[in-house]
Amino acid sequence: MNEQKLWLPGKGHHLKEVDSTNDWLKKNNPAVGDWVRADSQTQGRGRGLHQWHSPLGGLYMSVLIPCREPIILTSLAVSNAVVELCENCGYEVQVKWPNDILYRSKKCAGILCEVLDEGVVAGIGINFSEKDLFQGASFLDNNQMSDELAKKLISLLSKWTSISVFEMDIQSKWIENRKNKQGNYLFGDRCFVGEILNIDLRNNKVSIKMKNNRVESIPATQLQELL
Repeated sequence: MNEQKLWLPGKGHHLKEVDSTNDWLKKNNPAVGDWVRADSQTQGRGRGLHQWHSPLGGLYMSVLIPCREPIILTSLAVSNAVVELCENCGYEVQVKWPNDILYRSKKCAGILCEVLDEGVVAGIGINFSEKDLFQGASFLDNNQMSDELAKKLISLLSKWTSISVFEMDIQSKWIENRKNKQGNYLFGDRCFVGEILNIDLRNNKVSIKMKNNRVESIPATQLQELL
């Protein structure tokens, strides 16, 4: 990888509590690489304006990163970075379409990407503190450790969103990170079991192999994966 094509961390901010790290960063005129981390969020949100529970002990942060067009590519790259961070911490996780991270078949992390003129605000919430998931073993017990994890994640984000990483590498890694190939999907009023084979980034469609081996191409924004 060409190191000159990596972006560098910018100004970092640590807040005890905030409504939303994404909203805070957007209001403070960020440059690429600037980031904010909060101990908790009161109005954290995910895709589709769903609320994201953000108790003490998790990692909640937002970073302004360069936009890799199309936006879905940036979202996949951010997912890859979060998975790599979790696995480096000893947690074997997997991705769920389009931007959730699962641990022991339960959601433990979510990603919300919002486009600005300057780039993309990548909001990331990892609930390491969920006792039913992690058996009460939270390693985010001090600010120094939380900041170290935040900086490691920023480094991974820089790696995965770098223009030196090929689109196909980002996509293939995301599909590899699914671990369990088959998933339960909802498209319109249809529920079905299938396997994601390919993501058509230019036409924003997902190719899914059905149980009868037929392959369907489905609009990415209309596809939902169920737990």
